[in-house]
Amino acid sequence: MYTTASSVKKMKNKIKFSDEQIRSLQTIFDSETKIEPKKKVQLARELGLKPRQVAIWFQNKRARRKTKKLERDYSILMANYNNLASRFDVLKKEKQSLLIQKLKEIEEKAGNSSNGGESTIANGENIKSEVEAAELKPYLSGKHVFSVDENSMRSAADYLN
Repeated sequence: MYTTASSVKKMKNKIKFSDEQIRSLQTIFDSETKIEPKKKVQLARELGLKPRQVAIWFQNKRARRKTKKLERDYSILMANYNNLASRFDVLKKEKQSLLIQKLKEIEEKAGNSSNGGESTIANGENIKSEVEAAELKPYLSGKHVFSVDENSMRSAADYLN
């Protein structure tokens, strides 16, 4: 890295605070994050600093505190998100398992009451919503027939199209 005259000047002007000055500034910062002009001048005199140095220290401290809070909040949100994503995956797998189980039950009942090579589901075993039928789509063939009500029959293909 190249050093320029202005960067060398900035390095010379940078004053490192003593431990005592930092403790004093920190004590006041803990009670009030913004300092009034009169108190700033008084504190600067007591610590042997310029009022501008005190003001900049408070400003930087507020910025660092805000950054740390954002980092903590982000970590909490990320942990919550990961927890929810994990729970979602578990529920999704559980739902798929239940759908497969229901399909097997439907196929067993359909196989027990076969009607010329075409399976029917009767006795109140209905798939009442197209949403449920759409969820079962990957597992159904067009030969299954579902009773929508007492007067009409629909095939799985009718539900899914």
